[in-house]
Amino acid sequence: MKKIIFLDIDGVMESHRPVKRSWFSFSKKPTEDEFGPLYDEEAVETLKEVIDQTGAKIVISSSYRNRDGNYFSRLWKKRRLPGEVIGGTPFVTDPDFFDYCGFEDQNEANMNNKAMEVKVWLAKNADLDTRYVIIDDNENWLDEQRPYVVVTSWQTGLTKDKAMSIINILNN
Repeated sequence: MKKIIFLDIDGVMESHRPVKRSWFSFSKKPTEDEFGPLYDEEAVETLKEVIDQTGAKIVISSSYRNRDGNYFSRLWKKRRLPGEVIGGTPFVTDPDFFDYCGFEDQNEANMNNKAMEVKVWLAKNADLDTRYVIIDDNENWLDEQRPYVVVTSWQTGLTKDKAMSIINILNN
């Protein structure tokens, strides 16, 4: 059985906690590397817990996925992040996007493009045994996706209290 985590970055792995930022400044720990801001430690620990308990693979659903093809593989390796990134969701501008999303009008698809990008990725890559979860700070999803969405706060990112919901979606 395939298990997939659609992972947003900003607001999930990168939080905007003032406490975190001031603590990094006070402690003189680096706040970024060549890939940009370091991910929130609690978010990384929570993602590790989820990966350890589910064996899920990661699909980047963030706008950051437009970086070169190996960007996230290099970032994951350099930062020793948990899990395996197997790709990213397609863009609304991809040539065959509309063959999969069910919309003929690009304006209609753009109104909810992140949800449509996940839908298209699933149509192209999933089978009947695929389980998935969407971890995002965005609440705008298709009705069919809502049971599989765990919403984070852009201020705090992925926190430990979200882990069990994510694990239950993937394992049950």
